Amino acid sequence: MATFAIGEIPNYFNMEFFKRALENGLRMGDLKILGISIENLTMGGENYCSNIFRATIKYKTSEDQQTEQTIIVKNMPKQKQSVLSRLNIYRKETIFYLDIKPKMEALMWYLDKPWSLAARHFHSTTEPEQNIMFEDLSMLGFMLESRQVGLDLAHAQIVMEKLGEYHALTMLMAERVNFKQNYMKDMPLFLF
Repeated sequence: MATFAIGEIPNYFNMEFFKRALENGLRMGDLKILGISIENLTMGGENYCSNIFRATIKYKTSEDQQTEQTIIVKNMPKQKQSVLSRLNIYRKETIFYLDIKPKMEALMWYLDKPWSLAARHFHSTTEPEQNIMFEDLSMLGFMLESRQVGLDLAHAQIVMEKLGEYHALTMLMAERVNFKQNYMKDMPLFLF
């Protein structure tokens, strides 16, 4: 297993690592990586038990079209792996992005209130370390407010409305899907 300091870029963040992530996330094969730029976004107190990186990847498609994609990589720090691995944090998050989120978004479309719950999932890995890769929402104009400053009233109201919709979706899913059987196997109840 690789050893690196908090926020240090892992040596396995290479062209093959990001090629797999892009091909999975974009559902395209035969991509050629032309270059990668990695920025460390990990800041004390803001990273919630993860190292966070932004990777800007220049690539060429099989049709010879040259383009660029920016993704966020959430990496489990080595010094927290023993605790976080036992809690299945990354596994649960990956299950949410691959299985639960698409079903909840499909329900919103069915209810004629389409919206996306979160960033698009690109790829997850467990070796050599646990990583989850997402689309970079800052490219769509979103930004993360300082947790010390907080939200203004208008944004707080939006958050509460969306949390209410999210809660309603989870209740619908609980009725339509055997949630405990499908998603809580081998997981302590208090962790879900």
